[in-house]
Amino acid sequence: MGKTLLALLVIVSLIGCGRTYETVHKWENNCTSETVEARSLFILQCIANANPKSDEEPEDWIRKCQFMAEDTYCKKEEFAITYSSATGSGIWKEVRRILVVQEAAQPDGE
Repeated sequence: MGKTLLALLVIVSLIGCGRTYETVHKWENNCTSETVEARSLFILQCIANANPKSDEEPEDWIRKCQFMAEDTYCKKEEFAITYSSATGSGIWKEVRRILVVQEAAQPDGE
């Protein structure tokens, strides 16, 4: 039991913890309070023109009209979102970095 626990402890410590970061750039509508009235009127007119009395659900048209209003009246802006996640390769990345540094420091011919 003791050897198994010790082996498990060694394996867990060798796995280590590292972090990976990924930045994603997205374009999204940035609506201001100045466009609220225009967007509201657009949505009401859009719903009236969509004929919600047909077979389609009116809730679907409300959302579609909202998207169209935002695309029409709001400025598109780029947002950078950085995701971070834990990985189990922290110690191995460090070992590889040390080995690369040692290889680069050795003179040719050794």
